[in-house]
Amino acid sequence: MVEDRRQPILIVDDEGPVRDVIERYLRQAGYSEFAQADSVAAARRRLAEDGPFAAVILDIRMPGEPGMALLKDLVRLAPHTVTVMATGAGGVETAIEALKMGAYDYLVKPFIPDAVRIAVARALRKRLLEVEALKRRQRVGQLVRERTKELESTRQALLRALCRMAEFRDAETGAHLHRIPEYARILAMDLAQNSAYADMITDGFIVRLVESAPLHDIGKVGVPDNVLLKPGKLTASEFEQVKLHTVRGRDICMAVKNELGDDASSFIDVATEVTYSHHERWDGEGYPEGCKGTLTPLSGRIVHLADFYDACRSPRVYRPEPIPRGQVIEMIEQGRGKHFDPEIADAFARNVDRFAAVEESYDYAST
Repeated sequence: MVEDRRQPILIVDDEGPVRDVIERYLRQAGYSEFAQADSVAAARRRLAEDGPFAAVILDIRMPGEPGMALLKDLVRLAPHTVTVMATGAGGVETAIEALKMGAYDYLVKPFIPDAVRIAVARALRKRLLEVEALKRRQRVGQLVRERTKELESTRQALLRALCRMAEFRDAETGAHLHRIPEYARILAMDLAQNSAYADMITDGFIVRLVESAPLHDIGKVGVPDNVLLKPGKLTASEFEQVKLHTVRGRDICMAVKNELGDDASSFIDVATEVTYSHHERWDGEGYPEGCKGTLTPLSGRIVHLADFYDACRSPRVYRPEPIPRGQVIEMIEQGRGKHFDPEIADAFARNVDRFAAVEESYDYAST
């Protein structure tokens, strides 16, 4: 690391000859950029007009404000300006106090030329190291931001690809995958304000829930077409195959997490909850595990209601016409505390109009 001896140095002392001596000693050492001030007030003007300076050589005792007053300002306002204090033989204790306050070194009058040059060289080297460390931190920070942006792009691309897998299997799925996250967002935002779950629903939770919700049925890629697209009623055996989509969805998400590691853990963890638990019921009569009440993750309970509403309001191969909205609202009300978490059912009741607005934005008739 090569020292730049053109770094500007400010010499502050009320005695002109003292300032000149310091400057001469440093010029002999190859330094070339100097400014002088005969008081703290004059030094402040110099700093405002000509700063920043790489180093300040500062007399402790001067008429008016003492040098310690300027040192406090420099430590606070110019942390990369190094300060070397100058004092008479009787002021060593004060100089040591200045070191505690942030000064780098001190010189005792009358000055020894080599002492001046060595103190300033060490102080400037310290500054150079600090500036290089700052630049390195900035470079690393930029790389981290770029890497984070790259990971976010990868995650979003992965999310879109996984959602497309479900769309390929079912032509009706596309709009469904757009509406479900919007319904989940509406419910989560309301619950964050009006429920016992308020402390659980952070901004991060909502973001991850909305991102994960479209993946809730990703496991249906493993359901045979003759079952998934069957226009009539499913047999008991066929329904068991459909129910396995929750397990397959969980396994797909876990495989993604194993590949991406911790970089995607928070997102994939919520996606895993949603895919596996969105058919559980509040009364424990759902699947795949028959979890009851709050044993089902909150994310799964929210998507459960959102998915139920949209399934009822959308055409299906086994039911070409959607169920009228008023009837669906009544079904959810009747399912409160049975099918659905009572808090989430209440949130839905407060936001029926917002659900309808989302639904209609995707060109489904309002009935």
